[in-house]
Amino acid sequence: MLRRFTPSLFFALISAIFFLPVIFGGKTFFPFDYMFQWPPWSGLGENIVVNNTLLSDPILGFYPPHFYISHYYYQSGLASGTIPLWFYLNFCGTFFIPYSSPVAYFFYSLFPLTVGHDGLLMLHLFGTGSITYLYLRQVDISRLASVIGGICWMFNGYVMVWFEFEHVPMLAATLPLTLLFL
Repeated sequence: MLRRFTPSLFFALISAIFFLPVIFGGKTFFPFDYMFQWPPWSGLGENIVVNNTLLSDPILGFYPPHFYISHYYYQSGLASGTIPLWFYLNFCGTFFIPYSSPVAYFFYSLFPLTVGHDGLLMLHLFGTGSITYLYLRQVDISRLASVIGGICWMFNGYVMVWFEFEHVPMLAATLPLTLLFL
């Protein structure tokens, strides 16, 4: 019985190790250093160095229900006792499309914004490895090769470069799930 769950525990351990700076170091996968290039935050600190100026969408982009502004708007609505369905600060307004997953509702309704974001990313990273393992076992790959394949898919270059974009790790988890169901 333990042998059956060992790969899942292994992938959970790898995910936890990857998230150690987030869990214990007070960090997040949101690129908040980018904010300090633009008003009103640009006057807050002259010593702030932006590490990657290309990653503006997770902070500045409003693409409901993705990214920081959308999550902040959703949590602000919950704090005032409403579920927002209209975002009125974008020109004349736009529909606020609710989350399509109960998992996202769980993380963004019960936890602070950065904790919810990072928890969702950690869950997707774990799912990427473990579901890839299940798929590779289904197509008769050996146990060790399936574990190695799951690790490789968890930390592939595309997922790691775009990791803070929540939909990329989610897509990395659902691709092997789709193949598994086929």
